[in-house]
Amino acid sequence: MSDQRLFVHVYGGILVAVLALLSGVQSQLPPYPHTPERPDCDTLHNVVVCDPYRWLEDLDHPEVERWVEAQRQYARNYLDAIPWREALRDTLRVMLQADVPLVPYWVQGTLYYTLAKANLNQPILVRYNPKGHREEVLIDPNQWSDDGTVSLMSLHFDRDGRYLAYQVAHSGSDWRVVRVMDLHTNEVLDDSLTDVKFSNIAWSKDGFYYSRFIGGEGQRGTFSELRRQAIYYHKIGTSQLEDQRIYLPRAVRTYVQAHVTDDGRWLIVHEMRTTSGNRVLVKRNHTQDTIRYLVSHDDKRYQWIGIVGDTFLYRTNDGFVNYGVVGLYFDSSGEVRRKVFIPERNEALTNAWWFDGIFVLHYLKDAKSHVVIRDAERERAMPLPGPGTVRHVRWAKDERALYYVYTSFIHPNAIYRYKMVDHKSEVYLSSHLPFHTEDYITEEYWYPSHDGTRIHVFVSRHKEVDITEPQPVLLYGYGGFNIPITPSFSVERAAWMRGGGVYVVANLRGGGEYGEAWHRQGTKSQKQNVFYDFQWAAQWLIDTGWTSSDLLAIEGRSNGGLLIGACITQRPDLYRVAVPVVGVLDMLRYHLFTIGWAWASDYGISTRASDFSYLRRYSPVHNVVDAHYPSTLIMTADHDDRVVPSHSYKFAAQLQKHQRASRPVLLRVEHGAGHGAGRSKAQHLAEMTDKLAFIWYEMGRRPQWR
Repeated sequence: MSDQRLFVHVYGGILVAVLALLSGVQSQLPPYPHTPERPDCDTLHNVVVCDPYRWLEDLDHPEVERWVEAQRQYARNYLDAIPWREALRDTLRVMLQADVPLVPYWVQGTLYYTLAKANLNQPILVRYNPKGHREEVLIDPNQWSDDGTVSLMSLHFDRDGRYLAYQVAHSGSDWRVVRVMDLHTNEVLDDSLTDVKFSNIAWSKDGFYYSRFIGGEGQRGTFSELRRQAIYYHKIGTSQLEDQRIYLPRAVRTYVQAHVTDDGRWLIVHEMRTTSGNRVLVKRNHTQDTIRYLVSHDDKRYQWIGIVGDTFLYRTNDGFVNYGVVGLYFDSSGEVRRKVFIPERNEALTNAWWFDGIFVLHYLKDAKSHVVIRDAERERAMPLPGPGTVRHVRWAKDERALYYVYTSFIHPNAIYRYKMVDHKSEVYLSSHLPFHTEDYITEEYWYPSHDGTRIHVFVSRHKEVDITEPQPVLLYGYGGFNIPITPSFSVERAAWMRGGGVYVVANLRGGGEYGEAWHRQGTKSQKQNVFYDFQWAAQWLIDTGWTSSDLLAIEGRSNGGLLIGACITQRPDLYRVAVPVVGVLDMLRYHLFTIGWAWASDYGISTRASDFSYLRRYSPVHNVVDAHYPSTLIMTADHDDRVVPSHSYKFAAQLQKHQRASRPVLLRVEHGAGHGAGRSKAQHLAEMTDKLAFIWYEMGRRPQWR
C-alpha cells in the first residue's frame, strides 16, 4: 500500500487513526461528531414533518457552538491531511499576488476605483486625477482590523464631488455602518449610521436618504426574521438620532430603497415585498407634498434609469417578456401615463442607463454581453474585447466617455474606456495576473434537457487538455431569481484550469439569461426544471466524453447551493464530488430567517398547501435517505445573515447519518465571514485551497500545473 498517510482525528478525547489512500477512496473514515436527534415535529397541511436537527437553528447556543467546532475540527483534520495541499496553497497564493482593478467611479473629472492589491487583505479605494496624473490611496480598510475581516463595501458619491458616503461591513455581515468622508479635505466625519442593511444612499442637498431597520436589529446581529425597514434622511454633521423618518411602508415584510432624480426635484421610493417586483412611489423632494404611487402593483420589476422632464424612465418587464424601457408620467388629471422608449427585442435587456440623452443598453446574447449605444440619431454596438461580460458602466460627462469593467472566464478584470468621439474602446487599467489568456479557450454548446428544452453551456479549459479522453470537470450552476450567470474571471477558476481541469457553466432555467419566461420556467412548481437542467448537463458531459462520473464535481452558491443539495439527493450516482456553498437547503423553514420571506416569489412558501407539496418533494434537508452519496464538502460561514448557516448544519447532519459510501461528508464553517462579500484575501485563499484540494483528491487526481 504505497502512498499511504496516517489520518489522525481527535474528537471527544478519543484518538482515532486510520489509513487514507492517496487515491481519495477511504477504506474507513473516523466517526463523525455525534449529532443528537430530538423529537421536533410539525403538522403542515395534515402532514407530519419531523425535524430532528432543528436544535441546530439556535446558532448562539453553547451546545450548537460546540458541535460546530467539532465539525470544523473534523473537516480540518481531513483537509489538512491531503498530501499536496500546501503545494496547491502556494500556487494559489502566487496567483493572488497581483493588482486587480475592480469598480470605477467617475465624479466631477476625477476617476475613483477600487483596487485589490497584491499583499493586502481588502481592496482599497484609489483616487486618480487624469489632468495632473496624480494618484493616491483614499481609503484603506486594511487599517480597520488586524485580521482583515472589516471591509469597504458600497460607495456613494454626491453629485458635486464633495462627499462620499461609504458602507463598512464586519465579518462579511449584511449589516453595515455608513460613514462619510469630505473629499476636499480627506477627513472622515463623525457621522456614523447603524441598523443599515440592503440600503441605497441617495444624496440630496446637504444630506442623503437611506434605509434602515427599526428596533436595533443591526446592533444585536440577529439571524431572526427582518421587519420594519423605513427610509430616513440624514443631514451631514448631525447625529443619527436626529434623522427624519421619510417613509414607512404599511406592510412589515417590506424593504424600501430611495432614489433622487439627477435634477434633485423628485424623491423616488421603491417598495419590495418579494424578489419578483416592486412598487414605485414619488413625491416632490423636500416638500410636504403627499407621496403617491407611480406603480401600484408589485408583480413586475421596475429598475430606475433616469428622468426626462417629468417623465420617469424605467427598465421593466411590465408588458415585456425580455424587458424594455418605458417612461411614466402624470397627466394633467393626475393619472399615470406610459410611453415606450425602448421596445423589447429577442435578447434579454438586463441593464440600462440614461446619460445626457444617450441610452446605454445591456443585452445578453446566449449569456454574453452585447452593449448598444442609442442616441436621438442612431444606434451602434459598443465594441468589446471578446465574448464576455460588461459590468459597472459609468459616464464621464466631461470626457464624453464610458468607463466599464470587462471580464470573461479567461480574461481577468480590466477597466476600459469607450470614447463617444471615435467609438473605440481601450484598456484603461488592467490586471497583472500570472495567467496567460492566450493559452485558454472557452467554447459554447447546447444540450437537450429532460423535456427537450435546449440549454446553453460554456466549456473553458487549457488548450493542451486532451479532450479525446475523459477529464476532471467542475460543473457550476445557479438557476434562480432572474440572475444570469455570465462569463467572469476568478483565481479559483483559473487555478482549476491551470491544473488541468475543465470548467463548465450551464445556463439553467430560473436565471435571467433569456428573459422573464426563462426565469418563470424555473420557479415555484416548476423549480424541478432547474434541477433536471443541471442533471442533464452532467449526463451530457458524460455521454459526450468530456468526463466520467468519477471525474465530475458540481458546485453552486446560495440558491446554487440548493441546486447542488437537490441534485445529490435526486441523482447521487452522477457525481464524484459535490460542493454546496452557503446553500438554501431547508425549504420548509427558509422564510423564518432574516430576509428569507422575500424569496417566496421564486420558491413558494410552505405555509401554502399547494407550495408545500412540491417544496417537500425536493427540499434537500427532507430528502436525504440511506444512499451512496458523492464526496461532499458543505461550506458556510458563522456570520452569514442572509442564508443562515443552520441550513448547512442540518444538511450536514442528515448526510453524515445516511451516507453509505466510503466517501466523506465534511462541514467547513468559516469563522468571521458571511455570505461571501467582504472576505479577506486570507479567507479567500484558505477557502480556495480547501475546495480545490478536496475536489482533486476525491477524484484521485492532483493538479498538473501548466
